[in-house]
Amino acid sequence: AATDMKWLYIGTAGSGSETHVDTNLTSAWLWVAAGEKEWVCAHGGDHELLTSGSGSRAFGYKDDDDDGGAPLPDLFARDLFETWPHARSARLYRGVQRAGDVCYNPSRCVHAVRNLGGPAGVVTSLTHNFVDASNLADVAADATRSINEELLP
Repeated sequence: AATDMKWLYIGTAGSGSETHVDTNLTSAWLWVAAGEKEWVCAHGGDHELLTSGSGSRAFGYKDDDDDGGAPLPDLFARDLFETWPHARSARLYRGVQRAGDVCYNPSRCVHAVRNLGGPAGVVTSLTHNFVDASNLADVAADATRSINEELLP
């Protein structure tokens, strides 16, 4: 059976998602129905630069599955480059997503999202993570890593 990887997000201004990588190195699209979101995304080629030492967080696992790895850098932090000097070398992209816009997030893209507001101060969006030919090798490598590091020991 396939895993359903679709989510409806409803949040107020200032809420959002801390720096993360989408689960199991999948890709995703996100559509904003109402309001605006601010994104900071790193080029997928900078995945290892930003996730080195972060343990399972590098593969899209949440902090509640803590394996002792370091946290990911706060891409919205004003002192990002002072706190995380290695982030200076990352190719970071910033943008605002408005109602009706669709954002594509490729596999291995380290990113953070913040809700800016919308009607009655609420942002509503829908996202769907997926596996296809563009990320199949990443997802399969993560499955192999997960089996060897987490299930077999």
